[in-house]
Amino acid sequence: MTPDRLLDRDLLRRAFAQLATKLARRGVVGELHVFGGAAMVLAYDARAATRDVDALFRPDGPVLEAAREVAEELGLPRSWLNNQASSSCQGERAGEARCTTIRTCAYSRRHQNICWP
Repeated sequence: MTPDRLLDRDLLRRAFAQLATKLARRGVVGELHVFGGAAMVLAYDARAATRDVDALFRPDGPVLEAAREVAEELGLPRSWLNNQASSSCQGERAGEARCTTIRTCAYSRRHQNICWP
């Protein structure tokens, strides 16, 4: 993928579908919350594309490993999925975070969940 190429809705959905498939095949139950530009693309149709996906997810290791495989397969940058949204949340214990500003992170007054199989 070229650095200038953006991730549109279709590409994001494909990437998340592949990520979910990889995790399911490994018996990993993952949890992923999308924020920022990707949330605007997927949930609110407020923009056409984003450069990356700022998210909170767990378990970190298996999700990152599967995301890197998806990156190779789809020609995405290795960091297409990152945990940069963690700066908007406060951790209580290692591996556990509680979001205090979800609405601010999503840049919306309404709250909407997006789920992938």
